[in-house]
Amino acid sequence: MRVGDFYAVLGVRPEASAEEIRRAYHRLALRYHPDKNPGDSRAEERFKEVAAAYETLRDSRRRAEYNRESEGLRTSRAKERPPSRKEEEASSFRWSFGAERARRPRRGGDLSQEFSITLEQAHRGGDRYLSYSRLKRCGRCGGEGRLADAATAPCPKCRGRGKVELEDGPVRLTLTCSRCRGEGFLPSEGCPACGGEGMSRSGERLRVRVPAGVEDGMRLKLKGKGDEGLDGGGPGDLLVVIRVEKHPVFRRRGADIYFDFPVSFVQAALGGEVPIPTLDGEGKLKVPAGIQSGTVMRLKGKGMRKLGRRGRGDAQVVVFVETPVRLSSRQRELLREFETLSTERANPLRGNFIRKLRAIFG
Repeated sequence: MRVGDFYAVLGVRPEASAEEIRRAYHRLALRYHPDKNPGDSRAEERFKEVAAAYETLRDSRRRAEYNRESEGLRTSRAKERPPSRKEEEASSFRWSFGAERARRPRRGGDLSQEFSITLEQAHRGGDRYLSYSRLKRCGRCGGEGRLADAATAPCPKCRGRGKVELEDGPVRLTLTCSRCRGEGFLPSEGCPACGGEGMSRSGERLRVRVPAGVEDGMRLKLKGKGDEGLDGGGPGDLLVVIRVEKHPVFRRRGADIYFDFPVSFVQAALGGEVPIPTLDGEGKLKVPAGIQSGTVMRLKGKGMRKLGRRGRGDAQVVVFVETPVRLSSRQRELLREFETLSTERANPLRGNFIRKLRAIFG
């Protein structure tokens, strides 16, 4: 804020009364308040200028000091010689250097959040809901950390000037005060809603579009869903890390899935069609007669959807034959008869030898 602008900002004459200044401030503050202009950075900046002007002119002592500084600056400018081009460039550098730092927009922080889905959900994709929290500008003070009508005191670092000067030999820099951020004053008490921080943590429920075929550890970047910024700065981003839960049956390798499937001794010997689990529900598997343990049967197109592509992987069914462990006497008799018949058919001499042994030893 340049010296001599406060009256112009409020739209009043330098000789305006305190009541006129108060009415002008309330009229402008109501028009440009962030709550009435959400997302309008220009209105937000105008609101800050109006508040800064009012904080100086509302106090008779500060107003008198401001008037003296304004008058003294105008007098000194009238008396001083015309500056050289080099001096103009240096002066311009000093003022613009400070102005660029005044209330510089600060971007909100990025956030990272994990959420879990099942293998079936990863296969199908679709919308999922994520709950998380992020920092948002306080709705009551608009991110200022204080209310518009809160009492203030001069900043102890810059003594109410809003700027600090640094000298290093011939170089003289005018910087915006880092404590009051160029306002020149600090609130005597913070906003009761946010404790003077200007930001408060708020819970959010967000719909996330999960692509079909997503893999464990994949990251989705959602722009503008992180912490909100300050002083006109944009919001940060939200990085969503997807975790695919371990499945009790299926093992995944890329777009293919593997699982072990037991068949009985009889099913393995005779073959037939048996029900099996798939990602789409119950399916059917045709088991050939005489299948052996460890045989891998491929079901084409019954695996995971391919991420970013058309088509699906395969289901690889690893068959193993279950050996019965609890047999009745009748089952044992039938198995012995089966063994004898199988042996005689394969080797008649060996079959006669087995029958003799059973006759001797029972």
